[in-house]
Amino acid sequence: MAFFIFDTFKGTWQVKQIEGATHAKAFWQKTINDYTYGDFHEETYVDNKWGIVTRQILKSRLSRDF
Repeated sequence: MAFFIFDTFKGTWQVKQIEGATHAKAFWQKTINDYTYGDFHEETYVDNKWGIVTRQILKSRLSRDF
């Protein structure tokens, strides 16, 4: 389902997980890695509202130049 959504809504995506959401973080890391074949950026930062956040940034496959 995530692949379908990424492909349907072309562009740059950000997917975020708050600290402590270890299952969500593992799910999104695997899903995004599989979708992009490892071509994504991940970072951790402090958000004023949510605290420590992990973010993956990726481009949908249909938005890439191949």
